[in-house]
Amino acid sequence: FGSRFCFATCKKRSEMAPTSPAEAEAHKIQGNESMRAGNYTEAADAYSRAIEADPSVAAFWSNRSAARLKAGDVDGSCEDATEAVRLKPEWTKAHHRLATALDAMGKHLEAATTCDTALAASSDASDTKLFSSLKDSSLSAAATQVLQGWWHGTVSDTLGGYEQEFSFLNAGVLKCTVYGNEIPGTYVVKDVVFDGGFHGGLDVNLNSQEVPYLFRVRPGCPLDLCCPMSRPERPRTFDGPGFVQMLPGRSANQGELEGLSEGQRIVRYLTEVVDTLESLPTGVSGTSDETCEKLEELGQGTVSSTQVMGQESLDDKEKSLKHEQRMESIRVKYGETEAMAQTLIKGEVRAVTAYPTEAKDIDRLLRRFQQAD
Repeated sequence: FGSRFCFATCKKRSEMAPTSPAEAEAHKIQGNESMRAGNYTEAADAYSRAIEADPSVAAFWSNRSAARLKAGDVDGSCEDATEAVRLKPEWTKAHHRLATALDAMGKHLEAATTCDTALAASSDASDTKLFSSLKDSSLSAAATQVLQGWWHGTVSDTLGGYEQEFSFLNAGVLKCTVYGNEIPGTYVVKDVVFDGGFHGGLDVNLNSQEVPYLFRVRPGCPLDLCCPMSRPERPRTFDGPGFVQMLPGRSANQGELEGLSEGQRIVRYLTEVVDTLESLPTGVSGTSDETCEKLEELGQGTVSSTQVMGQESLDDKEKSLKHEQRMESIRVKYGETEAMAQTLIKGEVRAVTAYPTEAKDIDRLLRRFQQAD
């Protein structure tokens, strides 16, 4: 009963005989007082009586829409806002009530469409700002709905050629999995445009490093992502080595390192690190301790290509960035294995003692590491 009492009767507006406008206004004032006091159910009841007294006033429906939304009756709020728009289509406040209710129902794309209707009907600067902001947030929420769940894809050879998984969760929570290593992170969807599909900005933060992706997606289709390469700015096109196409669901190929002993993992880690260091631009110098310290910084997510490779020429800049991306992919791939490998590089632990089976291979790789450094 209560706040829902009048809705069924108000549907039969043609059968209602409006009573005194003063009586309807008195009920509205009572509803306003209840709203200010935070008594939203009582406010909805008062607005229901105002509607019963005069169902032709859009403001009564608009007010009850607001009260119902505050009281948690999202469906009722949307119904009332729809009626307010029908009664007074030129009234932008009614459109705002409707867009807000649709957003609360999770119908974000419909909310954005409602904002477009209001923007087309009004030239008022405050309306433009209000509805543009609501539209932006609605489109971001709509795109986030489509992104929800797991995606997997293989990055370019330039970035390491590894397969990654992203899981977009509620409240901007992100899980990234590479070679079985899970990395917690966050994400923000912004500047979204809808043209049958969604595309815009996707800021991903992993290990305190923010990457400004460009994304596009539509229901039932792959997710296209592109990260920056030569500049720390969001790309404008979906091409180049920063592009990756991700398919919905989890990957079946995340077990490459599973079943390997720690020593075997260290051999693989050192092999990839040494191969990468040996292909660095010329003119790089530094001691093995310094290089190890830089690798530790990389593990903390604070290293730059200049820190790893020294002062670089303009000709080497693009190549250096590729190496930075490659080193980052190795760190993500091997996770905790990196920390143990660093103790071997520094000489704090002897391979023959810690990993007798793999000691010969590890020592050979450490010699290559010294030479590459």
